Amino acid sequence: RPPRSTLFPYTTLFRSSDGTSSMSTAIGYSPSGDATLTLASMSVARSDLGYAPDRSGLAYAIGGLDANAQPLSSAERYDPDADAWATIAPLPTALYHFPAVFDRTNYIYTFGGWTNTAPGTETATVLRYSVNADTWTAMAPMPIAVAGSAAALGADG
Repeated sequence: RPPRSTLFPYTTLFRSSDGTSSMSTAIGYSPSGDATLTLASMSVARSDLGYAPDRSGLAYAIGGLDANAQPLSSAERYDPDADAWATIAPLPTALYHFPAVFDRTNYIYTFGGWTNTAPGTETATVLRYSVNADTWTAMAPMPIAVAGSAAALGADG
């Protein structure tokens, strides 16, 4: 297995659904388009999950829908050096269809999402995961409930 330093050019992708059910497949994709790597599968099949990398090159798969289309609170971290997934602290509540973003220091934030499969269950919840402490903290909620949104960290942080 190549060391993490050689995996940084790769983007970790999850094949989270085949259109009918959740999956646990993960691949490394080279933006140059000349190579892909088959990575260890996630420990839990999940689709519609939140994803963020940290500054060390670890990848986080958060929440989502399981193989029975039920919301998950579980989360896991991929270590490319070991080609292995490890369970991390679960979300405080099951959640899916939300973005996640790393703040370049220690925290991964999630914004909104759905808590169950009934229509109209969007949330205004903002959660913060501490990479160092392996804990989730509820932050001040957004002024409106959202699901299926996107998040990105700007150049100025």
